[in-house]
Amino acid sequence: MKYIFIINPVAGKQKQQKQLIAKIRRTLPAWQYELHFTTCPGDGQRLAALCVQKSHDIVIFACGGDGTFFEVINGSAGQVPVGIFPCGSGNDFVKNILSEQSLLDLSAQLRGTPVPLDLIRCNGNYVANVCNIGFDADIAYHMTRFKKLPLVSGKTAYLLSAVCCFFHSLGYPMTIQLDDEAPRSDTFLFALLANGQTYGGSFRGAPCASVTDGLLDVCLCKKVPRMTLLKFLRPFQKGTYLKHPSCQSFIHYQKCHKVRLSFPHPTITGYDGNITSTATLEAEIIPAAIQLMVPQGAQLL
Repeated sequence: MKYIFIINPVAGKQKQQKQLIAKIRRTLPAWQYELHFTTCPGDGQRLAALCVQKSHDIVIFACGGDGTFFEVINGSAGQVPVGIFPCGSGNDFVKNILSEQSLLDLSAQLRGTPVPLDLIRCNGNYVANVCNIGFDADIAYHMTRFKKLPLVSGKTAYLLSAVCCFFHSLGYPMTIQLDDEAPRSDTFLFALLANGQTYGGSFRGAPCASVTDGLLDVCLCKKVPRMTLLKFLRPFQKGTYLKHPSCQSFIHYQKCHKVRLSFPHPTITGYDGNITSTATLEAEIIPAAIQLMVPQGAQLL
């Protein structure tokens, strides 16, 4: 068995990558590992695909943030087990793993167990955590400029971007079909299609989600006045909003298997830290799509 480490050297604040590389070189013999460094967007997917072509007797670790993990799972295409060392600024996906600290423990990772993990197939891409459309996708789009500021974490960058977007036009016309139900059209503040529970650094937007239940969690939020939105943000961040009766008038939360969304014009869409624009989005849950290396002492939600 060989361990492949695909490292994003500029993810987060770069300190954890350097520490990890030193641990790898101290712990493993040279023949048992390879280090590959990404240099541009898409590099992680390309490197993972090349490694899989050479051998299936490998485990690939994505060493970066959610974007690096996204690229590795798409490049490996479920053919080999994959793991993650969270070195990014947000690290949202790993919040679905209990005993998250073990993810930075090389020994625990190497003694880990492959566990089936669901994925969302969204417009041809495999997504581990969430797809989001509307207000929060706009926040993710604009937060990149705040992340460049010194001493600004992923969570802080998200909050600063949220304040900025709050004072711009709100509301996105969408037509949404869940499974085989009749399509519904309305103006929504956002739509969240979730495999995992947390995104945006700290927002527990899909509190009922599980990455192993074979279901897609959908949260639809209708357009609301700004003051209502302000009152909603705190319970949405904590994941308690479903218990608030006042939210029931504008929130629809449902588990399903597939979703189709269409928009009158291309709309910003995010998936696992990647931002694109589309007029149609088709998503479905793929149960047990890949094998995720879960470190010793940890488990999936």
